[in-house]
Amino acid sequence: MSNSNIHEQLIKYGYFSEHIPSCFNSELLFKNYRSLVSAIKSDNYSEPLTLTISKNDNFRRTIKIPNPEQQLKLFDYIINNIEDIKNFLEGNKHTLSNPFKNKILKYEEIDFLDIPKFKDKQNLASDYIENLIKKLKESMGYKYVYKLDLANFYDSIYTHTIEWAVIGKDEAKENSIKRTFKNNLGEKLDYFVRNTNNRETSGIPTGPFSSRIISEILLKKIDEEIELLVKKVDFKFVHYVDDYEFYFRNEADFNLVKNKIRRIFEKYRLRINESKTQLIEYPYHHNTDLKYEFKNQLEKFKISKRVQDAVLIFFKADELYESGEKGAYKYLYKQIRNETFSSVWKEIEPFLIGHLLVKPSLSPYIFNLIDNHKELVSSDFINELKTNLNSSVENGLDNEAGGYSGFY
Repeated sequence: MSNSNIHEQLIKYGYFSEHIPSCFNSELLFKNYRSLVSAIKSDNYSEPLTLTISKNDNFRRTIKIPNPEQQLKLFDYIINNIEDIKNFLEGNKHTLSNPFKNKILKYEEIDFLDIPKFKDKQNLASDYIENLIKKLKESMGYKYVYKLDLANFYDSIYTHTIEWAVIGKDEAKENSIKRTFKNNLGEKLDYFVRNTNNRETSGIPTGPFSSRIISEILLKKIDEEIELLVKKVDFKFVHYVDDYEFYFRNEADFNLVKNKIRRIFEKYRLRINESKTQLIEYPYHHNTDLKYEFKNQLEKFKISKRVQDAVLIFFKADELYESGEKGAYKYLYKQIRNETFSSVWKEIEPFLIGHLLVKPSLSPYIFNLIDNHKELVSSDFINELKTNLNSSVENGLDNEAGGYSGFY
C-alpha cells in the first residue's frame, strides 16, 4: 500500500464523515497537502466544529469536523507510519472492521482503506455478506449470542489508552516520567488526535477516518485481554468496530464471564450500552437478500413504465426499512441511479422527500436521481425542499439542513 495512494484516500475521502453532504469536500486539501503540512506547526491545537445528525426518532449523534491544520498533521503521521500501524493491527481474528482491506478486482489485487466514500467512488461492494459468513463460521456449535455495543464509543475514548494499547499501561506511565519509550506510536497518535480536539483527553472526533484507525488499535488490545478468558471458558467473539457478538454454548458459561468482559472494557474507560445488550438463543443470524426483494418489481417497471409498478418499488423500500432493514433505502437508490423515471416522476416525488426526512444521509443518492430528471422537478417539490431546509436551520438540525441544501 503506497504512501501516495494512502494520502489520497485519507485526505480526499476520509476527512469528512460520510454523513456530510457531498458538496463539502477536501479536494483542495488533498491537492495542496504536501505544501500545507510542511508549513503547519506541530504544537498547535484547536476545537473541532461539532454537528449533529439524526440517528433515530429519539436520539441525535454528534459528528465533528476538525480544523484542517491539526487534522492534516494527524493524517501525515498516520501516512508516514502506515506500515507500523498495519502490522500492529494484522492478525486480529476477532475484528470484522480492520481498516486495511485487500480485494481482487478485474484480475488486479488492490489494497485500500475501508472508507465509505472511497468505496462508493470505486463501486467496491459492501463487506456485509462476507462478514456474515465469518460470523456463521465463528458461531458454529454455539447456542447463544450475547450482543453488546459500547456507549458513545468515540466520544468516550480516553486518549491515553491509545498508548496503553501499544506499549502497555504500566509502560506508558513509566514513559510519561522517564521517557523510556519516547515518541512511540501510541504516544504520538494520542498527541496528534488530542490536538484535533482542543487537547481534550476525553473522546476522539467522530467523523474522520483517522478515528476508525485509532479505535481499532485500542480494540485490538481489548480483544487480546478478552481472549485470555477463553482459556477458562469456552466462547468465541467477533466485533465490527464497537458492536460485539460473543458466542456461548450455554447460559452458565455466559454468566461466568459476563462481568469479566465488562471489567475489561471499564479498565480502558469504556462503558457497555446496557439498553442494547441482548442474550439471544439460536437462530440469531439474519439476512435479507435486498437484490431479490427489489428485482421483480424493478424488472416490471423497466418493461411497463407504469405508475403502479414504480410506486411499488418505493413502497417495498419503505416496507423493508420499517421491518428493520436500515440499508434498504441506500440499496434502492444505488440500484436505480441510472434508471429513467420520466413517465412517473410526479408520482415518485413524495417518496424522495419522505426518504430525505428519515435519512438525510441519502441526499447524495437522491439528488443524483433528481439531477437526472431536473427538467421534470415540480415547483411543489422545490417548495417542500425549501420549507424543510428552513425548518431544519431554525431548529439546529445540521445534518438535515445539509441534506436539503445539496439540491441547491
